[in-house]
Order: sequence, then structure tokens, then C-alpha cells
Amino acid sequence: MRYCPACGKDVNTYSSLQFDLQSPAEAECCIHCGMAIKDSSEVNEPHIETILLAEDSIMMREVLNDIFMESGLLKKLYFAITEPNL
Repeated sequence: MRYCPACGKDVNTYSSLQFDLQSPAEAECCIHCGMAIKDSSEVNEPHIETILLAEDSIMMREVLNDIFMESGLLKKLYFAITEPNL
């Protein structure tokens, strides 16, 4: 079993040929969503560096900021809010 980031859980996998511009390569894919699962050693940097979220609740902004920044998924997180004093 391998961890699938799309499903958020450990899943069974199957082998599949993944074709790119150079040559086909074998990859392990999630049986539920079909996402190609890479080893954590292959993933060096986050794919998304910055996210802009619209959230008015101060508590939710703090929770989301903690989750994203502490996990290392993002480099920057911005919030769009409607209240000018928040």
C-alpha cells in the first residue's frame, strides 16, 4: 500500500505505463483515482508556491495558515478578506 495525496489515505496501486515526450516510464497509480504516486524522495519542492484564499473568519485564516505553512506545502499564503480592519 502507498499513500495517495489525492485520496488522502493509503491505497492499493497498479502499474501503468506513463508516456511523456521522451519515452514511456512505468509508474504506480492509485486504484481509486488513477493518480501516479511518486516516492516522497522524488518530490523536492512544492508544486504550488502561492495560494490566495477568501476567508473572513480570523480563526479559519489562522488554522489554514498553520496547516499549509507548517506542512511545507506552500511558500506563501495570502487571504482576501471583506472587512478592512481584519
